[in-house]
Formats: sequence, C-alpha cells, structure tokens
Amino acid sequence: FHKALIYYPPKLLTRIRLWYYNHNSSQSIMLANPALFTDSGRSGASFYINPQEYTNYRRRHVMRGTLVDALLIQPLLRGEPAIWCAELAQRHGGMAKLHLPGRRGFWILSNPQAVTHVLTSHDYDKGGPFYQTIARALGDGLFTTNDEQLWTRLHNAMWPSLRHQELEAGQLGALTASLWLRRMQGWQLARPVELFAELKEFSIELLATYLFGAEVNSAKLARLTREVFAGMAGRVFLPAQFPGGQRYAQVTQALMGEIDQIIAQRAGHLPQGTLLDALLRAKPAFTASQLRDQVVTMLMAGHDSTATVLSWALIRLSERKELYDQIRQEVLAADTLTTPSILRVIRAASHEHPAFPMFPRNVARATRLMGHQLKTGDQLVVSLHGLHRTPGSWGEFDQFLKADRVGLTPEQRNAHKPFGAGKRKCPGEDFALYTGAIALTLF
Repeated sequence: FHKALIYYPPKLLTRIRLWYYNHNSSQSIMLANPALFTDSGRSGASFYINPQEYTNYRRRHVMRGTLVDALLIQPLLRGEPAIWCAELAQRHGGMAKLHLPGRRGFWILSNPQAVTHVLTSHDYDKGGPFYQTIARALGDGLFTTNDEQLWTRLHNAMWPSLRHQELEAGQLGALTASLWLRRMQGWQLARPVELFAELKEFSIELLATYLFGAEVNSAKLARLTREVFAGMAGRVFLPAQFPGGQRYAQVTQALMGEIDQIIAQRAGHLPQGTLLDALLRAKPAFTASQLRDQVVTMLMAGHDSTATVLSWALIRLSERKELYDQIRQEVLAADTLTTPSILRVIRAASHEHPAFPMFPRNVARATRLMGHQLKTGDQLVVSLHGLHRTPGSWGEFDQFLKADRVGLTPEQRNAHKPFGAGKRKCPGEDFALYTGAIALTLF
C-alpha cells in the first residue's frame, strides 16, 4: 500500500557528495571517480563524486524526532517504491492493479502506447486525491490545477518566455553562466563541496532571477523551498492532524509569505520578458494567490529535478573516462555555451533516472485501457522508471546515448518521456535542458 502512495525517487537521487580538491593554481578541471580510474598525470582540480554517500534529505526538517517519523515515514522512505511499481507493472504486461481497500481502483502503468494514450486523452486529468494533496503545498498552479480555463491562461501567458528560440535569443544564457561561475568561484576548496546541494541552490537562484528580473534573497528562498519540498514526500499524503503537520503548515506559509513579499516589491520594477512580467500583463488579470501559486510551482518543480538530472549526468561521465575526455575536447573547441554531446548526456541521464520517476493521473470518465475496465475516480500511477525500461527497448545510460546519437526511432521516442507528453507536458523542458547544458559545459 505505502509503496503505491508515497512518491520517492530511487535512493541515489537523495544526496550526492562531491569531493573537490584543488591540487594547484591551474583552472583546468578533471572529473574522476577514484573507484574506477585515476589520472594523476593531469594537472588541475579534481572532482570526486561518490553517489554511495548520501543521507535522506526528504526526512529532515519537517518531521524529525516525532513518533510518526520513527514508526511510519522513515520505514516507508527506506523502500524503493519507484522501482517496486515499475517491476509490478512489467510483470503484468505494462499495467497492474493494486488491490487496495476502498472504492477507488489504483493502477500502475508503464506500457508505452498506454502511457501516451493516458497523457493525451481527455479521459484522464489531474483531478483526484493525489493532486489535491500536492496542491496543499504547491497551490493551484500550472502543475497541479485541474481547472482547464486557468491552465490555458497560465500556459498561454508563460509559454512564450519558455520557448527555446526566446531563451537563446534573450539574456538567459549569460545569466545562467554568470550565476553558476560566481557560485563555483565561491566554493571553499579546503573542504568538500556537496554538488547536489549546490545545484539545487543554483537552480532556485536562477529561477528566482528569471522570474523576478532581479536577484532576490535567494538564500532564504532556497531554505524555505528546500524545507517544503523535503517534507512533501512523507507529509503531503498524511492527514494534517498527524504530528509534524503544524510545523509543515508553518514552513509552507512562510514560503508563501516570502513570495508574496517579493512579488509586491518587484511588481513595479519588472523588465519586459521576465516570467512574472508576462503573468502580470495577462488579461484578464490573475489574482494575487494565482500569481503566488505559479511562482511556487516553478520553484518547486524546477529546482530539484534539474539538480537530480545534472548530478546523474556527472556521475555517468565520471565513470566513462573516454566519453568525458571526448566531450571535454569538444567543449574546449566550441565557441557556444552548449554542445550537442552535452545535451545528449543530459537526455541520457534523464532517461535512466527521470527526475519524477512516477506521477499520477485521475480517470475523469469510465473507460477501458489495455483490456481493463476503469471507473470514474480511479487513479493511475504512470511509471516513467518502468516506461524507460520497457522490455525489448533500452533503459541504461550507454544504450540511450548510442541510440540518441544516431536518432531515436518513433518507438524509442514513445518510450522516452522524462517531461511527460501531451498538452500537460512540462513547459519547462527547453528551460531545463538549455540552462542545464550551460552549467554542465562550464563545470
């Protein structure tokens, strides 16, 4: 039961520790995994990534020390629900029912054709208990809303600022580079640097600057965003009366209040082209709560996912010296902020370890799927972890990288949906790939 209801990505996504040692004053960078290879003949700084050293950051802050934390949350999060659900669906041909008590049916789905149908059909939406509970933390934004009219207005207002052409033509590339270079220059090289934490804080800083058009107090914003996101996996599906619920509500309210204050301060000083400017200029006007909810959605959905994928990309590069050297030479010879090889590495990392390994859909009207009768209100859990490992296809990093290099076939593209599909596909795909590629290139 708990494996189906608690969202939690594979363990290695929880914390990645980067050991950064400066051997001399050279600015050249060598990425290496000491467990696999060394390159003592190369000068410069060495990056050591050890994905085995992690702590579960989603168990911190909100419920630490409570009886519920000890007896319920920690045991649940020590499991691997994403992998468990993927294997269950694959054992039953790509769709399996969870036999749980209650009037609703719960299904796990990983079949490529069925997943595409669910994500593009009007028979399924974002109603039901899953998104209602997630909305308690994120508000009624682009990610959670099931209001078709509100979603259309939000999407139409934001999409022009998130398209690849506008991102490349604007100042986002220079902004991303300057913020990331400044963060790297601030690292204290005498002690280890935790790359996953650095990437998350960088993502929040970048998103906030792109949203508001000016640098804000990103440290406070990052802390509040981390605390709300960290408690979401264990807290969001529990009744508010459970121990820790009041603390989680206080942290969430503090984040909302901070964003309200930033919006009020920046509303009259926004340069044209920022995301918040696009929302403020929309007609009819959005309410104050709708503006805040959309900002929260961008921060919550964007910071952890980008950091997760980039961390896995660096891990895989550290394990493949020949690939790393090849990409390094390509980057040094290029006169652009991104290269095709860097983008392929990011896509391969997002395929092997999607930032959101599973997500729900609500059955809006009675229908049939893969021979199964579904009732209105039944819940489908789309398993990207299982979809990306469809039997007869590919799921590993090297396999995807090879296929992507020559061009994915239609069947392969159908089994690759790290950002979803259909009308409700994540609109931040171009933003995440573009900024992630710049950060990885400069790294």
